[in-house]
Amino acid sequence: MTEIHNLSINEYIKALKDKKFSAVDGVKYFSDRIKKDHRNAVIEVFQSATDAAKKIDEKIKKGEKLGKLGGVPILIKDNILYKGHKASAASKMLGDFVSPYSATIVEKMLAEDAIILGRTNMDEFAMGATGETSSLGVTLNSKSDKHVAGGSSSGAASAMAANLCIACIGTDTGGSIRCPAAWNEIYSIKPTYGSISRYGIIAYASGLDQAGPVTKNANDAKIMLDVLRGKDPHDMTSIEAKNTKTAPTKKAGIKIGFIKDVWKHKDTIQGFDRFQKLFDDLKKHGVEIVPLTIKNIDLALAAYYIIAPAEASSNLARFDGVRYTSAPKQPKNLGDLYISTRTENFGDEVKHRINLGNYVLSSGYFDAYYGKAKQVQAALKNEMAAAFEKCDAVILPVTPGDAPKIGEKTTDKIAMYLIDLFTIVANVVGVPSLCRPFGMGDQGLPIGLQIMGAHGHDDNLFEIEKLISEVLK
Repeated sequence: MTEIHNLSINEYIKALKDKKFSAVDGVKYFSDRIKKDHRNAVIEVFQSATDAAKKIDEKIKKGEKLGKLGGVPILIKDNILYKGHKASAASKMLGDFVSPYSATIVEKMLAEDAIILGRTNMDEFAMGATGETSSLGVTLNSKSDKHVAGGSSSGAASAMAANLCIACIGTDTGGSIRCPAAWNEIYSIKPTYGSISRYGIIAYASGLDQAGPVTKNANDAKIMLDVLRGKDPHDMTSIEAKNTKTAPTKKAGIKIGFIKDVWKHKDTIQGFDRFQKLFDDLKKHGVEIVPLTIKNIDLALAAYYIIAPAEASSNLARFDGVRYTSAPKQPKNLGDLYISTRTENFGDEVKHRINLGNYVLSSGYFDAYYGKAKQVQAALKNEMAAAFEKCDAVILPVTPGDAPKIGEKTTDKIAMYLIDLFTIVANVVGVPSLCRPFGMGDQGLPIGLQIMGAHGHDDNLFEIEKLISEVLK
């Protein structure tokens, strides 16, 4: 029983089938680990998990075939709906909200016999880069109690790194699963936009949000991705997953892009020497390094922080006291109802982004800000599409450095937003990006490497990751 938490998805399923332990034992094992954990990563363990485990044990007893996630305990981010269970998006606004239906991705996991173990902490409404905006308190880094876990999928990454489950699901709007995965030394993938349904996921910025797996290794991430993706009639932005360009299976056939406009920031990138050595070692193994110029990439961060708040202000307008949450007991009028509800139940960062979004969408500033941001987005999409005609993937840092201390960046919004400097490109453009560990930063805490690919070429990233892993040995 002591080694259950180290098992991969396939190893865990095999152990259940071999009756080394039962699914009920597994749920109890992880529930006990969560109870003893101090990182504030897991908000709630669902009582329904034990009942689900009993059904899995019954299937095994009868010799019935298990699904691809048969009996695997999975934690979901607190903005993913699961029928009959709470989902608060770590906000007072939804503190007592119980979902009347399940997200498509939850239905997909349940169809493959997964056990939804509980829900994880996050930045409020996914707005944050460190996990500190949660109304439920900050999530601690799995490697240091003095440092943040990253955001907004703080709980998913910290819980996964602390082995509180076998797999987690987070969401990524501008780096929200890749940043915490990097800072907790685990794996994640932000898939191609639309490849995983957003139906049943509490929205931050609908045109950028994308759910994705957070796992202990790349193979588990691939297994989860295969279960989660696919077109959904409930989500008109969803697409069929089609990997139209196959990556070479030998290092000599790989072409990796080197975006000069990113690496000119080398003085701000921790571990730059290791990145440079990786490029050199890839060359020695026959991989072609392709220099690229993406002139609009430096504008991506600014465009993101106009587009995302604009979409957020629209999405969060529904939280007005009429639905979802408790209204003031005796509002004076409709205006008082709206103002009191939103003032009392939204956190400071959410209010800030709603105000920013309202500003850039206002009649006097729409063209000057939002219109130009969308022009930058369109230009960047064209530039990146052209770049991926020349290479199979590009290698980038996940963040400029390792995890800051708790409270270190909360008063400096520019410093906070710069955490997303290298991750937001994939969201603005809609392409996939795989995060993997890449050694330690200046404080001796983990940093990550991301492999970004062309639209729809998610599967290629796993093949390229395998080759990079061989080179890094």
